[in-house]
Amino acid sequence: MAIAAAVMPQRTTSDGLGYMPIQVTSLRLDTVTHFDLYLRARPDEPAVLYADRNIPFSEESRRRLENNNVQYLYVDQSQQDAYRRYLEANLQDILSDAAISLKDKSSIVHDSAQGIVKDIVDHDRIDDGLKRTDFMMQSTVDFLFGQRSALRSLIETASVDYNTYTHSVNVSVMGIALAHRLGFGEKEMIEFGTGAMLRDIGMSRVDNAICENPGKLTVSEFEQMKLHTQNSEDILQETGGLSEVTRSIIRHHHEKLDGSGYPDGLKGQEIPSMVRLCTIVDIFDALTTQRIYQRALGSYEALQLMNREMRDEIDTDIFRAFISMMGTNT
Repeated sequence: MAIAAAVMPQRTTSDGLGYMPIQVTSLRLDTVTHFDLYLRARPDEPAVLYADRNIPFSEESRRRLENNNVQYLYVDQSQQDAYRRYLEANLQDILSDAAISLKDKSSIVHDSAQGIVKDIVDHDRIDDGLKRTDFMMQSTVDFLFGQRSALRSLIETASVDYNTYTHSVNVSVMGIALAHRLGFGEKEMIEFGTGAMLRDIGMSRVDNAICENPGKLTVSEFEQMKLHTQNSEDILQETGGLSEVTRSIIRHHHEKLDGSGYPDGLKGQEIPSMVRLCTIVDIFDALTTQRIYQRALGSYEALQLMNREMRDEIDTDIFRAFISMMGTNT
C-alpha cells in the first residue's frame, strides 16, 4: 500500500463521514487500538483504511509512516469513544513521551477527560467513573507540574464552545493550577479536580428544554435547574468513596460569600476554600465560552466584569491569585 505524505490535520468529511486527526506518535507500539486508522492523501480526498482496529500497531508500521513523513492518521468520528478509551488507558505513557508535542499532549488530556464525563453522563457508567476520574486527575497534575508551559498549552487548547464535558474539563484544569498556586497539596488538588470534573453530571436529570433554554428561566425552571447540585451528589454518593473536598465542591460550587447562592445559602467562611476557588474558575469559564444565549467574553473582559459586579459574592484574595495566574499563562 502506498503511503501518502503528511497533510495538515483538520476535521473534514468524506462520503458523509467525519474524521478527526490523531498524531502518529500517540499510538503505542504493540497495542491493539480497537478503532480503525485511516490515511488521507490530501484534505479534499477521501480517507482510505490504513489499519484494521484489531491489528496491533507495530514498529514496522511506525517506521514506514515516519519514512514517508506521515505525522497524522485519521479516526472515524463514529469511533471516537474507542479512541478516547485508548488514550485514557495509555495516558501516562503518552504524556511522558518526549516525541509528542505539548500541544498534542494538551489535546489528549482534554479528549480523555471529556470522554470520562461523557461516559458517566450519556451512558450512566458511574461504577468506575470515580476511579477513572481520580486517575485522570493524577495524570493531569503530573503533566501540569512536570512540563514547562503545560498550563498555558492546556488553556490555549480548551474549547470555547460550551457543553457539560468541555466546561467540566476547563474548570478542573484551571482550578488545579490555581490550587497549586495557593499552596494546596497534591492529594487536595486531585480531589479538587475530581469534584470539578463531576460537579455538573446531575444536569443529566434536568429537563433538556431547561438546560438549552436561550432565554431567561422562569422561577419554576430555575428551581429545577438548581437541583443539579443535589442530583450530582446523589449520583456519586451511590458509588461511595467521595472525599469531603470532592463532595463539597459537587454540592456547594454555586454558593456565594454573601449567602445568595444555593443549595444551602452558605455565607463567608462557611464555604470551604476549595469551593470558593471552584466558584471563581467556574464563573470565569462560563463567561469565556460560547453559549446559545451569550457570546464568549475575552479573558480580560470577563475578569473586569467579575471584579465589578461580583465582589460581594467571590473570595477577593483567591480572585487576585487567579488574575495573576491568568496574566502569566495567557
